[in-house]
Amino acid sequence: KSMHDSAYQIRMRLTTHRKSAKPSAEEIEKANMHPDLADSLASIAEIHLIYGNFELALQGFDDALAMRRATLGHMHPAVASSMHALGTCYFAQGLFGEAKQIFERALKMRKTVLPADHFLIVDTQLCIAQVYQTQGKLEQASAMFERCLVNQRICRGSRHPAVGRALYCLGEVSNQLGNYDLARIDFLDSLVIRKAAFGVSLQ
Repeated sequence: KSMHDSAYQIRMRLTTHRKSAKPSAEEIEKANMHPDLADSLASIAEIHLIYGNFELALQGFDDALAMRRATLGHMHPAVASSMHALGTCYFAQGLFGEAKQIFERALKMRKTVLPADHFLIVDTQLCIAQVYQTQGKLEQASAMFERCLVNQRICRGSRHPAVGRALYCLGEVSNQLGNYDLARIDFLDSLVIRKAAFGVSLQ
């Protein structure tokens, strides 16, 4: 049995359950679905995304999302992660409108099923900010990056590399807006955090 045949059979089983809000335990067992299998589908999709095989990546992420919904319910952190992954796939293809819609759905779910200070919430906020930046909506991007910076400091501490990344992103947008003094401050603050985090001397 080839891997392609197995993936096809999984997809056919998933098709039966996509419209079912809550299949029974017997239906799930009969369909041979499991959250761990969804993890494998998502991991394979990530490899396809890295290699630029967008159609296969999109199908894999979609299959993982359907299986997680069938086995874990529609409101679960893993389901939100699948939606986030779908958003990254659309973003990589330049489909920014579709990516933003999915990121916003993932963000809404993560805010519902995760603690308010969870770092995964900030990760999705960063993705939305990057969509705004790529679309040239710089004021909206700047406001979202500011929010991400505050939230990163809350959930990860002020010296975490993720804070350095948020500062760098904010500096990029400030630079694009022509706010060069603010950009310089953000870039320098980011540099200090990154050098400290990665053990590089400031001399």
